[in-house]
Amino acid sequence: MATNKELKEYGVEWCKKEDVGVGNAVLLMGQPVLCSIRHLLVGLSQALPAGIKSIAKRSVTWSGALKSFVLCAYTTQTFHSNLGEHVQVKINGKYTQFEVIDDDPIEHLSMAALNMEIEDSSPTPSPKPLQPSTRAAEEARRYYSGYRKIRYFSGRPTLGKEEEPWETWVDQVEAQIEEWDDIPDKEIRRRIRESLRSPALDIIGDLKKEDPDAISSQYLTALELAFGSTDSGEELLMRFYSSEQKEGEKASAFVSRLQSLLRKGEMLPDRVNDLRLKQFSRGVLYNDHLLTQLKLGSSGSSPSYVTLLSMVRKVEEEQALKRLKRTSTVTKKTVKQDATYQAASASQATKVKDEQLEMRTKQECQWHSSSN
Repeated sequence: MATNKELKEYGVEWCKKEDVGVGNAVLLMGQPVLCSIRHLLVGLSQALPAGIKSIAKRSVTWSGALKSFVLCAYTTQTFHSNLGEHVQVKINGKYTQFEVIDDDPIEHLSMAALNMEIEDSSPTPSPKPLQPSTRAAEEARRYYSGYRKIRYFSGRPTLGKEEEPWETWVDQVEAQIEEWDDIPDKEIRRRIRESLRSPALDIIGDLKKEDPDAISSQYLTALELAFGSTDSGEELLMRFYSSEQKEGEKASAFVSRLQSLLRKGEMLPDRVNDLRLKQFSRGVLYNDHLLTQLKLGSSGSSPSYVTLLSMVRKVEEEQALKRLKRTSTVTKKTVKQDATYQAASASQATKVKDEQLEMRTKQECQWHSSSN
């Protein structure tokens, strides 16, 4: 097991932020994991002792390498000596190895004892704790102001104002949860409920009656059972490989649709970028110049989902600006042509009037001559 004191201190600080008792926590470290928090929870529940209350995941660069850290909170105190040095977690059909962060197993130290050891050895005194009222005000300021709210989801067949369909909504929630890595699960649950309308909100209400301690990942699992796709992983991959851009669909929306299928399908993390790029290149049907402008092969590696989406949207914005300029130029040219035509018409009309006046004058002269 890891004996790096910095890793253990990192786990203790994380527990404090999550409001989790250090003795009730297990900290794991492994290679980067690309999956939803729900799939990770399912795998950990099978690999670790029973009693997991909640989990939190972070992607952190540690010792020059990107790592996935997972903090598992238990309802009761857990002893790491029963876990072993590593655990194998099955995620989307594939096994991922995590290292258990703890002291030497011979010492049988719990994380609570480790916390006391770190505090006793600290050369600087601990800061004076905040008074309850001050702490409550600070947490309220931190949690309730300045965060990006999730768009609404109801689950009704007809979308209401500012509502999103299930796939779009759940993708947004999972992306937000990744950003809220320092927010307690209690607040994440509140933000999810804040975005729900009936009947989706009623499902969470029923879940809370059955399990008052249900965590945010259980919220999403219950909603997916009610509103999500019932396709298997293999069926989702078949849909992925046959996906093409729909008429009227933006290329950026097509990228997001491919990502949604990849997220649910059983796919190795190190292959998703290549597969996404290949299928995107095959499936773009309504923008002939997009792939040329993207220059996707110039970097030598396939971009991530966020990078590809950003690149596509940038090109779409540039193309929209060019179309706007062309429209403006055509409009100006048309106005100029109309003005020229009107000026020419006016000149021609004046010329015709002059000729008619000259003809009438000659006729009148001839009449006067003949009458004399």
